[in-house]
Amino acid sequence: MDSDYLVTDLDYLAVNGVTFTTEERALLHNSLTLLKQDGKFRKVYFWGKLMGLQKSYYIGFGLHRDILRQKQTFYSQDMKKWNLLTSPSLSHRKLCTLIRKPLLGDPAYEEIVKLPVYLYTPSGDIVDTELVVEGSVASDILHEEEEDEEEIDTEDETDKIKKESVEKPHINDTDSLEDLEFDDIDDNVITDEERLACIVQQIDYEAALAPRGAYVRTPIGEVLTNRFFTGLDLTEAAKPQNYLHVRFPKEGSASKIRTSSEFARTIDFLDTIADDDPKGCWSIQIDSTRDVAILRNLWWPGMVFYHRVCSIDFGFIYLGYGTKNVNLPFML
Repeated sequence: MDSDYLVTDLDYLAVNGVTFTTEERALLHNSLTLLKQDGKFRKVYFWGKLMGLQKSYYIGFGLHRDILRQKQTFYSQDMKKWNLLTSPSLSHRKLCTLIRKPLLGDPAYEEIVKLPVYLYTPSGDIVDTELVVEGSVASDILHEEEEDEEEIDTEDETDKIKKESVEKPHINDTDSLEDLEFDDIDDNVITDEERLACIVQQIDYEAALAPRGAYVRTPIGEVLTNRFFTGLDLTEAAKPQNYLHVRFPKEGSASKIRTSSEFARTIDFLDTIADDDPKGCWSIQIDSTRDVAILRNLWWPGMVFYHRVCSIDFGFIYLGYGTKNVNLPFML
């Protein structure tokens, strides 16, 4: 949500439960304006509010020229002082997949994550040790492995350190999250600030949107604001293929040949929500005045996107605890 129109655009979302007090609106508008001047940003946006058990985090981000490459994210707890939110590492993102409880609200708080331990049965199946039933085949294998570990513990401590340093692979943040195993993670401690960065990045990747045509890609690969964008009309605003993810397109998706006669390479380079799984994970509604289109992401309750038809006014905001609805495929 553009900070310049924060006070007025919040009224579009009031009917959806996204409300802020008059004091919050004034403080956010003023502090984000100062952040824009201090950081020399072209635009500053209010991302949303992540609620913690003790305190909440207010999130904002600034853009320079390139929409995708020149973005900096900030957080604040008093809506006055803004701190830079660094990009999370691959190991921290992996640890976050194991945490289900909300944020605490203290950036320095350290959470010790219990890593899962898996073993392989003779049939080749993977079994979580926490789910092993006493007396089963998997239980016998687990007891054998525990006895082996007791024998290994008698080794000299220096030999164990040398062995671990050789066996532990180097974690590269450019690697895929699915390729990283929990056994490869050296440190299972993560701070509240690091969790915050992981949650914001994941919601950004899965739910940050823009209407089709709002951004253009130049011949040198820059993603810029389209000065000729006039907004979607009422018919276009009701179609999911006219809403795009504001992220780098998935590998291979941008090179797909589209059969539509309206395909334009300069604006159709991002992924559309029509390809998201499962089908129905986005809810599209037109308000009673038939003036504003509202989109809700059902994976992330609290994520709301709005677009005023036939205008350049659009944005999104998140208001929630940062917990993903993992039961969505069973609810549709």
